[in-house]
Amino acid sequence: PRSTLFPYTTLFRSNQENYGSLDGSVEVTVMPNVALTLDALNITNNLLKYYAIDRTQPRAVYENGTQLYAGVRVKF
Repeated sequence: PRSTLFPYTTLFRSNQENYGSLDGSVEVTVMPNVALTLDALNITNNLLKYYAIDRTQPRAVYENGTQLYAGVRVKF
């Protein structure tokens, strides 16, 4: 088994902190067959945090930022 070949797997263990994000979507119909859309991801810009064994051993912190997407929807 892998544990006998590489017994130090706990050194490379990674735990992710609870992560929540707020997303939103809006669609406005400007004509019967045309709509404008706006999608926002991670509005609160929460950090994504990884730890080794516990929170005193941070491994990585990512700030992915808020992402905005705009679009036009056309029905034929």
